[in-house]
Amino acid sequence: MITQATLKLIPKPEAKVVLLAIFKEWAQGGQTVADIFDHGILPTTCEIMDDTSIRAAEEYGHFGLPTGAGALLVIEVDGYREIAPTRISEDVTVPRSKVPELVVRLKEVEKEIGLPIVVFGHAGDGNLHPAVLTDRRDPDKWARAHRGIELIFKHTVALGGTLSGEHGVGYMKAPFLPLEYGERAIRLMKDPKQAVDPQGLLNPLKMFPDPRNPMVSEAGKGQAGGGAGPGQA
Repeated sequence: MITQATLKLIPKPEAKVVLLAIFKEWAQGGQTVADIFDHGILPTTCEIMDDTSIRAAEEYGHFGLPTGAGALLVIEVDGYREIAPTRISEDVTVPRSKVPELVVRLKEVEKEIGLPIVVFGHAGDGNLHPAVLTDRRDPDKWARAHRGIELIFKHTVALGGTLSGEHGVGYMKAPFLPLEYGERAIRLMKDPKQAVDPQGLLNPLKMFPDPRNPMVSEAGKGQAGGGAGPGQA
């Protein structure tokens, strides 16, 4: 009886390649199949045909198969183009008229921090998703990525924008809230929540800046009044 199952969700691959391998001898094709799997390569398709199968298929369909071959392998592999091992994706929104200027400023941030920033989003409503490409294992790159997120937020607010257009706040964006609203406005926002949630049980640390939020110390002390944090909602 099966009482538990652990599943792994695999995203749709970005790239797919089909290979045709031709061998003079049948045994060579069979050995190649074994070698592929012995090296930890898991193709999505790995089909083999012997000389008789090749000739029969060619006589039937005239596919251009090598009828003199002893074996033929059809191999399909897929995978992903990794630009950087870690990506910090953001969600900022500015007035539509300010989108061109924000894009220019994002490219300036990219040069300043020395890390790639990929920009995509919903330009029609001013909502952009700049993503800083970095490597969490590298302390220097990780620190520069957080600096980039802070600069992205500062430029967004300076252009009359907001820190989130879709995804909301959360652990990683809450430390930056004072940039947009200021401490007084945040105190006013906290009062209703305190009234209905005096023990702080509802979404603790996710709505407002809080020194207990691990993202504050992770991001460094980049801005006055609220700490800093990576910007993923």
